[in-house]
Amino acid sequence: MYLGGFIHRDKLFEIANRWLADDLQPNDSWDLTEIFTYEGFVSSRPARKFILDFFTELYGKEIHFKNVKFKHQVKEAVVNGIKKFDSRLELLVRNFKNHPEEYFPRAPFDGFLIYTDDDELVGMYRIKRARRVAEKVSRRMADNFLSHIKKNAENLAQRRARLLGIPLNMLMSSREEMVTEFEAAERQLSTQFSQGSINFRKEEIALHDVIGFKVIGDQEILARAESIIKARDSVNLDEKEHHKGSYNAVNFQLDLQLPPPGVIIDRTLSSINPPFPVRRGISYEDLLAGFPTYVESGRSDVKFEVILTDYDELVESEIGRSIHEERTLKQRKQREYTGRIAKNAEFIIEYLLSVAFSPKVDINFLPVKLLGHYLPETISYAIRELYDMEKSSIFHTVTF
Repeated sequence: MYLGGFIHRDKLFEIANRWLADDLQPNDSWDLTEIFTYEGFVSSRPARKFILDFFTELYGKEIHFKNVKFKHQVKEAVVNGIKKFDSRLELLVRNFKNHPEEYFPRAPFDGFLIYTDDDELVGMYRIKRARRVAEKVSRRMADNFLSHIKKNAENLAQRRARLLGIPLNMLMSSREEMVTEFEAAERQLSTQFSQGSINFRKEEIALHDVIGFKVIGDQEILARAESIIKARDSVNLDEKEHHKGSYNAVNFQLDLQLPPPGVIIDRTLSSINPPFPVRRGISYEDLLAGFPTYVESGRSDVKFEVILTDYDELVESEIGRSIHEERTLKQRKQREYTGRIAKNAEFIIEYLLSVAFSPKVDINFLPVKLLGHYLPETISYAIRELYDMEKSSIFHTVTF
């Protein structure tokens, strides 16, 4: 797990890699709590300032933000912001208003909507939730796992062909033999990973869109937006991607240079207030004491995503042909490899993120191993224990 929006992304990557190899170190849970507690203080203010300055320059008007907590609030704001209706938009809006429960209501959304002073919706800012991060990271890991498993399975088949004294292309395999070889290849991969002979490279599982914002406007506005971004000294444009088809937009991957560590430290320590960090198992005193070292030892930049889209395409992505939530579900169904190693990797990353947000900072056991067999209840039970929650038993106690 390599999250470009974090200044300690290398440390997080190292911990995640070790956990996949069932290597838990004594300070891991504390380090994870620090990372996910401090990072918001580090990047949120510089990102917000960049966005405010950017939109103010782009539109030449004052900008204000509206916090939202659920995706249906986003969809309603998009519908309310439509200026000119045609038959297509009328149909989409009518369906949305007549059947609101079919549009993924109450899905959580961490971010805010961006408006001009005359209440024109011109952008959005969002931070991906932990569950979505775990899912995206695990999908990339699964793709990587599959290539190694296929290679191991091919080597096993070649060995069987040699024992039979025939070329590999003449080897006839029953379904049972192929399943057995695939399972053996999975075991080989798990062993190779735990021994360190196979490792992920950062670029293979990098996720640079944890932080992101969307620019909404006509083609002239979007062209100006790109020019403004390129002219800014505080950002570097790393990557540009055009999406065409049912979903149409332009994506940028940006590198935002952060203020000097001293500036971040001084203004953050003067504004940190409980109880938010305390609920994560880190005391207020430890929070204040550890922050300067954390900032000074981290990277000086964070990566984030910018999406450029016009209003019609925005409507389509919220209530039309390319609804974001439906695209997410489709991605889940289209995974090529959904075997136990892929699922276990997702469980491990989900547990890692749960440890980071939980009140506990001293775990001594990982409940999921890469090659084990587990039910979803296993990880949900382990996560509930992190929060000292009821374990979902029908009866609290059973006595005879």
